[in-house]
Amino acid sequence: MKHQKKLLWGLLLIIAYLLCHCCTPRYNQPLLDPVTPEDPTTLPVIVQDSQMLLFTTFSGGGSRAMAMSYYVCDALKNIQYSDNTNLLQEIDYSSGVSGGSFVSAALPIYRNNWEEFYINGVTRNMPSSIIKRILLPWNWPYLISPYYTRTDLASEYYNKYIFKNHTFGTLPKYPKIFINATLLAQGTHFIYTPEYFQYISSDINSYPVGYACAASSAFPVGFAAMTLKNYGKQLPADSMLLDRDYKRAYRNRVKGINLFHYYRLRDFLNNKKNAWLHNQDGGLAGNTGIKRVLDEFKTNGAINKALNNPNCPLKRLVIIVVDAGTLKVDKSCRKQSPPMSLKVIMYTTTTAMNVLSGERLAEVRNKLNETWQAAQNSQSGMTFSSKALNNLEKPFLIEINARNISDTQLAKEFNNLPTSFYMNTKQLKIINRTVSYLLNHNKEYNRLKESIKND
Repeated sequence: MKHQKKLLWGLLLIIAYLLCHCCTPRYNQPLLDPVTPEDPTTLPVIVQDSQMLLFTTFSGGGSRAMAMSYYVCDALKNIQYSDNTNLLQEIDYSSGVSGGSFVSAALPIYRNNWEEFYINGVTRNMPSSIIKRILLPWNWPYLISPYYTRTDLASEYYNKYIFKNHTFGTLPKYPKIFINATLLAQGTHFIYTPEYFQYISSDINSYPVGYACAASSAFPVGFAAMTLKNYGKQLPADSMLLDRDYKRAYRNRVKGINLFHYYRLRDFLNNKKNAWLHNQDGGLAGNTGIKRVLDEFKTNGAINKALNNPNCPLKRLVIIVVDAGTLKVDKSCRKQSPPMSLKVIMYTTTTAMNVLSGERLAEVRNKLNETWQAAQNSQSGMTFSSKALNNLEKPFLIEINARNISDTQLAKEFNNLPTSFYMNTKQLKIINRTVSYLLNHNKEYNRLKESIKND
């Protein structure tokens, strides 16, 4: 009898072990056919209306960020742009981080029925729904597995109930979206775009949108990193140098930190010993997603191309930055004892996020000022007249953030909102009032509305 019990327990342990190790997430798939790097000079510029390039960036901050970005987009929906489109439908590019990534990903799916995303995403109690799935017995073997985590379970939930099982290949053409996660091994953004998936010889068209958002919002401690497979063969140095962007970064890596990081990332991804890529919350490498705007100012970037196209002169360049960060009063220095380890982790991550995001916003502002100065010089005849700049209005930089709330009571209410993945009805009303206040008092936003009205 003892031998039978031992045998039974042994069999149960073997079955449990096999179950746990067979329970793996749905990973990204390899490219069926190898592709050569695309020439960035021939890549198309996404501009739906030839007169305007509209770029939105949505920050992290859990459901507070999702709701804040949603209400900004809802306001854009109410601005008529042409006979059959509104300003929301005219967004060309959108970059999202963490909670903001859900709104960027929702734009191509819900842009013609925006209110549906409010029900499917903004008001959804995601923590409660995920906990219920964790408690289901048939999910336990997965959660015991060393490969499958709560983040993987959440990703499946997001994709089914928020993003309607869309993969990147089934998304409508507009807008082009940038979902930003942080590649832990490098400390830089890994962006869920065809370009980045090409670096790892993977097929983005079959990859679920909700999985990318799960990676972008997987804040450390609460959620584990999402994992991607790095496919393909390691390319020799001469083959890597055929890619113009890589070649430029390789040659100038000591001259600029961004070029160095790009060169280092590409080399890391090309090294196929790095077979598994672990991506965490995108805010760890910059919480506003505004780095993607700076990328598009580069020589082969969409903004630079649009500003230098004399055959289709741009009239409006619009950048909308939604930063859902709060300004809380810190009381740690009122105590003699120093903060504990978990508190220190929160300090270091959020402080680094805010500093980096502020520096990048200043860079964008400088780029827009330089662009406007060049346009003024061209239009006044002070320099060689460029047809590409002759119709350009002063570029619009619309910042929506807590720093601009001058109403004391409203500021207090907004800054007391938590960073979580669920906002109740009362909290959503506070966010809605905050967005309305910030938009109504934003000079650049009102200038944009007046400009469109005068068309």
